[in-house]
Amino acid sequence: MNKETIIEKLDIEGFYKKEIPSMRWNNADWGQGFCFKHEDKKPSLFANKKTGQLHCKGCGYRASIFDFYIERHGVDFHTALKALAKEAGLTIEPLRKIIKAYDYVDESGNLLFQTVRYEPKDFKQRKPDGKGGWIYNIQGVRLVPYNLPEILKDEDILIVEGEKDCDNLKALGIVATCNPMGAGKWEIKDKITGEILRPYNDYFKDRKVTILPDNDEAGRKHALQVAKNLKGIAESVKVVELLGLPEKGDISDWIPQGYNKEELIELIKSTSEWEEPEEDILSFLKKGSDLINLECKVEWVVDRLVPKQSITLLHGKGGIGKTWISLILGNAISKGISFMDLTTQQMPVVFTDFENSLPVLVERVKKIGASEVLFWHNTNEVKPPKLDKEEWGQYKALPIGLLIFDTLRASQSKDENDSKDMAFIMSRLKELRDMGFTIVLLHHTPKSNDRTYKGSTAIMDLADHVLSLHKVKRGSLEDLDDEDEEGYYRLGTKEKTRYEPFHIFLDLDPEKGFVIAPDPDEEDMKGIHSLIVELKETKGDLPIQGQVTERVKEELGLSKSKIGKLLKKGEGKYWNSTHVPERKNAKVYEPISVFQFSNTIYNRETGKHPETVNQFSNNNLPDNTNQSLDNAEFASFPKDIQETEKQEVIDLEHEEIEIIE
Repeated sequence: MNKETIIEKLDIEGFYKKEIPSMRWNNADWGQGFCFKHEDKKPSLFANKKTGQLHCKGCGYRASIFDFYIERHGVDFHTALKALAKEAGLTIEPLRKIIKAYDYVDESGNLLFQTVRYEPKDFKQRKPDGKGGWIYNIQGVRLVPYNLPEILKDEDILIVEGEKDCDNLKALGIVATCNPMGAGKWEIKDKITGEILRPYNDYFKDRKVTILPDNDEAGRKHALQVAKNLKGIAESVKVVELLGLPEKGDISDWIPQGYNKEELIELIKSTSEWEEPEEDILSFLKKGSDLINLECKVEWVVDRLVPKQSITLLHGKGGIGKTWISLILGNAISKGISFMDLTTQQMPVVFTDFENSLPVLVERVKKIGASEVLFWHNTNEVKPPKLDKEEWGQYKALPIGLLIFDTLRASQSKDENDSKDMAFIMSRLKELRDMGFTIVLLHHTPKSNDRTYKGSTAIMDLADHVLSLHKVKRGSLEDLDDEDEEGYYRLGTKEKTRYEPFHIFLDLDPEKGFVIAPDPDEEDMKGIHSLIVELKETKGDLPIQGQVTERVKEELGLSKSKIGKLLKKGEGKYWNSTHVPERKNAKVYEPISVFQFSNTIYNRETGKHPETVNQFSNNNLPDNTNQSLDNAEFASFPKDIQETEKQEVIDLEHEEIEIIE
């Protein structure tokens, strides 16, 4: 059980409520309470709901949730791990112990690496570190089959699935071998180039090979893989099915049933040589019923904005801020913090920069604080490979996560106006997507039109999701008449998406990059909310959709189509709707209390809501947030806490909180 799994499953908010009773959660990600490390007269201890990390602004105390538990309860790490796992509804697996180590040696018997068998059953490869210890990986080690010196001396070789089976056959006087790492690993994919390697084939040239598969699907597939590899290399290839094996059984289960060496040799002799079966094309196809039963759903890396395992094209004119926005986005995803108030799914982020100079990139990274993003820049010792070059397979060796390419034009050398060239580039990106990567491509617009992308239609046709970053008039979606005219930046779906259309509005801060801006629809939705409240009070019942539409059209002068979009957009925030069974397609609307959706801080003395401020979040704060919150009371604290001196609130945008492992 690893720490990440426990944190993912643990109700961190509930845990800290029990451990630190003063802790109050005042936004989606952060709680605040009295620090137990010092005499705390005002709540200065902050807890992160997603990571469990603690940080006190008063005394500087920092701790992971595991360190906190160890200190609070006076236990060791393993006890803390078990306790928090139990709190999360998980169980800790018993500690493994090594029960056998199998040596893989070269032709002269020199040790290359080992396969280690554990109890409970598990396997791991390791290599000598040259100092009497071990390194638990076999990167850079020559891969050889088990019992290499013996199989080089014999003409008849048995291939089984595991080292234990080889040793049991050796005890019978039969030479046997296997490949390391188990079933399905006769072929190895090169992590750099993506090329399929077959490191074991040549050792069996001109030898008589017999394959003994394990009695399960994985075993049969492995036997098929080995047979296909050695057909035409070995003198002969046979695949022998051992009768009477239990499910998942192997030669080590067969021998104790009373079989001996002579009976096995006779069974091999009576088996015909293996011939590759003709493939049935229908076996590769999936029925609709198979797809229906798949547990497969659309996931979002950024809620409603960037879908997971997709190719997202983000276009905008040169200099509009595509790099800014993608760096902020990458920073949020790498840390699992919100992006412009949208939730994110944490994952590794690699920003591949073909476009910007190093000083420009460094300046922006510093301003954003993108400390967890991995950058592949042209100044790196190994330059990022172009997507149309042979070295492009290096991307496949990266950790599965988000890949940002800045820009599509600079990341490849082909003609972006040629459909064949772009189809080739997009097909390589689809390979990465189908491996599990999420891809964001930054792309330019033509000079004549900054609302569409530049180049071949194949770019859009083969992308899954298209976003546009462009300016619109403040308070509307209309284009700006003048470059100097004040406006919003609109970031959202454009031209094509396989998902639901969505957009947000942004302002550009020269020091921070992009920040969330008011949605021009907000005022209209607030107006609709007021009218729904009025209709409910006047009629003494919930208003029907037709009544709401007519009243809004009359009072606010909006079109029916606009009203329909706003009614859908405000669902769950300003009102809730319910279908009326006796009236086809009719809905009634229940207004949500203003206190539920207002972001204002309530003043108990005046009974009024002062100037609206944004709730603090873990990735950015408006310039006026500190001032507004500094003069406001911590309304959600109990009365005795509320009446202490004014609360200190962390400026989380400029506060770098490290996660302590």
